Amino acid sequence: MMEAGELPVGWVATSLSEIASKLVDGSHNPPAKQASGLPMLSAVNINDNKILFSDFRLITEADFEQEDRRTKVVAGDVLLTIVGAIGRTAVVPEAIGKFTLQRSVAVITPVLVSSKFLMYQIEAPRVAQYFKDNARGTAQKGVYLKTLGATEIWLPPLPEQHRIVAKIEELFSELDQGVASLKTAREQLKVYRQSLLKNAFEGKLTAAIGWREKPLGQLLGFLTSGSRGWAAYYATSGDLFVRAQNIKYDRLELDDVAFVALPDKAEGLRTRVQQGDLLITITGANVTKSALVKHDLGVAYVSQHVALCRPTTEILPEYLYWFIVAEAAGRKQLTDMAYGAGKPGLNLENIRSVNVPFPSVREQHEIVEQIESKLSEADQLDQTLATALQQADALRQSILKKAFCGQLVKQDKNDEPATALLERIRAERSSLSTTRRSRRAIPEAPKALELTPPPGKIIPFPVAVPGIAAKDLHAGILAMAYRLHELHPDKLPHFGHVKAEKISHLVEAHLGLDLERQPFKDAAGPNDHPHLKKVEHRARKANWFEVTRLETGRYEFRPQSGFGRLLTKTQQALGGRLGEVERLLELMLPMNMRQAEILATVYAAWNNLLLLGKSPSDEEIVLEARENWHESKLKIDRSKFFRAVEWMREKGLVPVGRGRLVVAKGE
Repeated sequence: MMEAGELPVGWVATSLSEIASKLVDGSHNPPAKQASGLPMLSAVNINDNKILFSDFRLITEADFEQEDRRTKVVAGDVLLTIVGAIGRTAVVPEAIGKFTLQRSVAVITPVLVSSKFLMYQIEAPRVAQYFKDNARGTAQKGVYLKTLGATEIWLPPLPEQHRIVAKIEELFSELDQGVASLKTAREQLKVYRQSLLKNAFEGKLTAAIGWREKPLGQLLGFLTSGSRGWAAYYATSGDLFVRAQNIKYDRLELDDVAFVALPDKAEGLRTRVQQGDLLITITGANVTKSALVKHDLGVAYVSQHVALCRPTTEILPEYLYWFIVAEAAGRKQLTDMAYGAGKPGLNLENIRSVNVPFPSVREQHEIVEQIESKLSEADQLDQTLATALQQADALRQSILKKAFCGQLVKQDKNDEPATALLERIRAERSSLSTTRRSRRAIPEAPKALELTPPPGKIIPFPVAVPGIAAKDLHAGILAMAYRLHELHPDKLPHFGHVKAEKISHLVEAHLGLDLERQPFKDAAGPNDHPHLKKVEHRARKANWFEVTRLETGRYEFRPQSGFGRLLTKTQQALGGRLGEVERLLELMLPMNMRQAEILATVYAAWNNLLLLGKSPSDEEIVLEARENWHESKLKIDRSKFFRAVEWMREKGLVPVGRGRLVVAKGE
């Protein structure tokens, strides 16, 4: 490794504390979660050089003011995670809403040093190793501020800092495109695997002559689930005890295995596992996950959350296993039954009732051979892609290493030497010790909308956002959503008219920001397509963005020269509401068009029922969102709607019966 004495000509070694006017960590005593307030971010909110407004504590405005006097996060500051996942960084962008920090994040205000240059150097291998070597703690390691301040920073001239940052971002952009392609290829492999299994059990891999269908119960010689009361028999060694977590990846994994010691006449003896048994998870988050016992495990038993299925000679264990894990075959049947009652869980009768199409044993052998041969090829390709992703990460680290050894860009002898820059930094820091920092602060954001009316006053819902027209706000929300998808290229193909409408509906119906939509029941959920077209027309005229319909039928979003101004205008207008909008967008980012459609439909149907004075059960919500919404919804499995209800509760995305009733078009 290069030593400080070997620095490039014109560079100088200094410390982090010497080039920063502020280096503090967040609150050591964060408050309990509040019902309202301002965001308090932790290490989980810093990732991929971005600040993520999701899964954060809320701090009251009074507590915020007290904390803000100490940390005062402003644009250009560098945030650094210093507890747990140490070393993740982000630069605070312009026009961001107010927030403060928990103990796990430090804020650094550089003086006359490029914020991005500092961010990238902190992530470079040399500094990362320093953090690793000097982290302290037992349950969770962290870096103390004194240690952080002593971090050695290699400082080049300021113009060279900017050249380094530009080159890093150029190379990272190319690398990110390659990584996105690799990740897309891995996702396509997942689709291929399930397509292969679907074809296998539709008879498309073989001649498919003389196929029959029977309930699984008639193909099992033995079926049981684990006994209760195993806690009394846990031991540090002894017989294997197979639990649901041992089969959560559709294979038997015994790295984290438990042991039991049963007495000679224990009831659990009946659940002893044999080679060739099929194990199916029947309760909990991993319900339907399955594994085939390929080898003799010795003495082993299953827990109460696992069903043990022992096939007869009429069906090959391997054939049955692949059928059960096929998303379009056995797993679909099990999933429909597990979620049909609104909660994940299977009983033995459910398993017995699974319909299994099967040919002769000879053809079963052929099908299994083809499946395993083709999946083996897919696994090899997947491993190649995984290796390429690891190599991409190694290349990223190599780029950073070269950047901060002076090997990435050319030096310019006309640049002011870093020694002179360091003297200017010291002089600036000295003046800042007696006066407030001269950096331009972020303009004060408008006060958050007040949704709790004073006595005797009724505030409508949704509420107009002051300082911005509804169509402009709608366009700005779409711009924010597009920018977020753009930062995740694998998600960008899902962002079109359908997802834009669903995002708009949740912003208006859940967050209460009036976009002046009049949504109606449509095939793809709650829509107001005519209003969306007006918003897009406004955006095109203002040179913010345009939406173009491609030959494939998909709509493509294209930013124009005023796109950045629209983002800034929207974020400033949202003010204290910005964080919750960004959190909603983050929640919906991973969704494809169908998932967004189901979410918005369930939300609208649920809210409709509440507006009508009902207290609906999960079954009633799903009935309204599927059977009573639009005939096209009948093509979607009911289980997906139940999952949406469960997910909404988990994420706090539950309607309360406010806003506009979504009715059939024309009503």
